[in-house]
Order: sequence, then C-alpha cells, then structure tokens
Amino acid sequence: MNEDTMKQFFQQVVDHVAQLSTQAQRVEGLEQRINELSDRLRQVEDENRNLRHELSQANSRNADVQDMLQRTQESLDSERNVIGGLRDTLIQRDSKVQEVENTLASERDAHRITTSERDDARVKIEELDREVNHFRETTASLSSERDHFREEANRLEKENVELRQRLDRINSVLNPHPSIHAVA
Repeated sequence: MNEDTMKQFFQQVVDHVAQLSTQAQRVEGLEQRINELSDRLRQVEDENRNLRHELSQANSRNADVQDMLQRTQESLDSERNVIGGLRDTLIQRDSKVQEVENTLASERDAHRITTSERDDARVKIEELDREVNHFRETTASLSSERDHFREEANRLEKENVELRQRLDRINSVLNPHPSIHAVA
C-alpha cells in the first residue's frame, strides 16, 4: 500500500467515526425527545381523563337541574290549576252576589278572602316563575360548560392522536423494518 492509499483509508475511517458520532448524538437527541413526548402524552392522557371526569360531573349536575326544573314545572302547573279553581270560585260568588242582595255583606267577606288567596297565589306564581327562570339559566350555563368540556376533550384527543403519530414516526426512524437492514 502506498502512502496516499493509507491516507485515504485513514481519512475514511475518521469520516466513518465522525459519522457514527453524529448518528449517536442524533439517537441520544431522539431518545430524549421520545422521553419528552412520552411524558407529554401521559400528561395529556391525565388531563383528558380529568376532563372526562369533569364532563361526567357536569352532566350529572345538569340531570339534577333538569329533575329540579321538572318538579318545579309540575308544581307551577298544580298552582295554575288552583288558580283556575279560584277563578271559578270568584265567578260563582260574583253571580251569587248579584242574585242575592241580602247576603251582600257575607259575600264581600268571602270576596276579600278569595282576593287574598288570589294575591297569595300570584305571589307564589311569581316566585315559581323566578325559580323556573333561574333553573333555565343554570341549565343553559351547564350546557355551555358541558359543550366547552366536550370541545376541550376533543381537542386533547386530537392532540393525543397527533402525539402518538409522531411517536410512531420516531419509532419507525429508530427501529426500521428488518428488510431495510438486509438491504443495507
């Protein structure tokens, strides 16, 4: 072997060693990135699990509010029936007042009582209407909150899929198919 051939040989060895060193650094960098991505993936999975739990709680609260709204609506319907009955009573008493003038004083007392009951019923209806409106607002708020959690869960699920795809690509770079090794 002559000197030029030896220089070329040693230069190739040095180049090959430098290339292997560079590849080793890349592998270390990729391993670190994989570890970071794994940590992030676990964190995202935990966040996703927490969001699903919060969504479940929000749905439960929404169901409770819906039940309460239904009971309030039933109570309101019952009170409206009572008011209808009171109106019928008022009409009957008013006609009796017109028919029997000698019982006018007693009918005035009955009318005052009925009016008081009607006013009490109106106050009760107003209170129930306020409760119904409050429950509707609460239901709307919970629906909005549920929608937000669903959107967040979907976003995190997409991010999770993207991270898994990246991890798969990195794994495919780090662990190529055996057929590639055979060709090399």
